[in-house]
Amino acid sequence: MAALAAIKANKAPLRGDVIFAAVSDEEDASQGTRDLIASGWRADGAVIPEPTNRVLITAHKGFVWAEVDILGTAAHGSDPASGVDAILQAGWFLTALEEYQSQLPVDDMIGPASLHCSLIHGGEEPSSYPAKCTVTVEFRTIPVQSDESILSDLKNILGTIAQTKPTFRYNEPRLTLSRPSYKLPVEHSLVQQTAAIAQDVYGSLPSIESMAIWCDAALLAAVGIPTIVIGPAGQGLHAKEEWVDVQSIRETEKIFVRLISEFCN
Repeated sequence: MAALAAIKANKAPLRGDVIFAAVSDEEDASQGTRDLIASGWRADGAVIPEPTNRVLITAHKGFVWAEVDILGTAAHGSDPASGVDAILQAGWFLTALEEYQSQLPVDDMIGPASLHCSLIHGGEEPSSYPAKCTVTVEFRTIPVQSDESILSDLKNILGTIAQTKPTFRYNEPRLTLSRPSYKLPVEHSLVQQTAAIAQDVYGSLPSIESMAIWCDAALLAAVGIPTIVIGPAGQGLHAKEEWVDVQSIRETEKIFVRLISEFCN
């Protein structure tokens, strides 16, 4: 906002429009950016001013949430001949996931894909064999992965277990939420232009990197808007004490003023 105020105060003519999007819900479902896109707003470039510690971000991981139901047979705890323990059966799936994790792909910019089992639910009470155990897996993804490839991999894992374990049964895996990864080539003009401006402001060329967390850049890129992420220095994201360095805020303002002036002319 300070950069926009400075541009307006300078009364320098711009050949293009500047859209300031103060969107909501970035920490959850990105509903603000999704609504913005659905309304038809488009741009030739976008900047997300996350506090990147003066690093220029051109890529980030995506994420996928998957649920898998491992099935057993409910029975009283005193009747092992009738019961099949879904939680114990899920152990085979978890072991297979650990092996699969070591084979996940690696991106030269973003780094390795990853997964972890974030939730597990099963059983009704201590004296019964659990009929179902649901495992929630979060994948942190890179560009070569897709919703379809992850579902296919999960189906293959489950099918392979079922071939060797006669009592192993499951429901088809399902995705509950998915957000794509993002990667803008370092050679892109928006990256190079911003890096040159930041070098003048910082006194040295900023590091061009990726980040492991997800942000709205991927949604903007999906509709053809090249996007970078750059912002002030700070620490304590989501912590009790969250702060940014005042001088770095001033530096970020200078970068945005110059970028707007040059990009829109």
